[in-house]
Amino acid sequence: MGIFAFLRGKSKTGASPSNPGDKKLSAGISLLEKGNQEKALSIFENLINQNICFEPALYNKGLALETLEKSSEAMKCYDLLLSKNSSHENALFQKGVLFSKANKEEDALRCFNKVIEINQNFVNAWNNKAATLGVLHRYDESIECFRKVLDFEPDNIDARQMISLAKALKNKAW
Repeated sequence: MGIFAFLRGKSKTGASPSNPGDKKLSAGISLLEKGNQEKALSIFENLINQNICFEPALYNKGLALETLEKSSEAMKCYDLLLSKNSSHENALFQKGVLFSKANKEEDALRCFNKVIEINQNFVNAWNNKAATLGVLHRYDESIECFRKVLDFEPDNIDARQMISLAKALKNKAW
């Protein structure tokens, strides 16, 4: 299940089955999943302009812009969304991802920490926090976060490998 399908099934943004914009929103998400970002953007912008399904449309517009490598525009979507709903964990998470891609690890870390404050079960936030801490050479903290990932996903081979790597890098640094 892709991130878009996951988000479709778990809306904290006020979308409801009786909302007339939900079919359009679903169509936009389907286009996004199929790689047709331009058409998806058009749908999301239309919904935003009509103030229909505003939060999920704005969030998905940000995702579409990210896939088009328009990071600054995507960041504006997340910032606007967070100005209206400061605890929108998915927008905070995506901001963290964008900061990571821009090598702004401290900013990314703040976003991932905020996501975890809101939802301690957000596994990808733990994972990205762990990776960011590793980039910052904060290996003990990174290992602890990867262990938290394993608490949620005991069979996560990537987290196990990253723990081994962080331990090796930590030992090498000494």
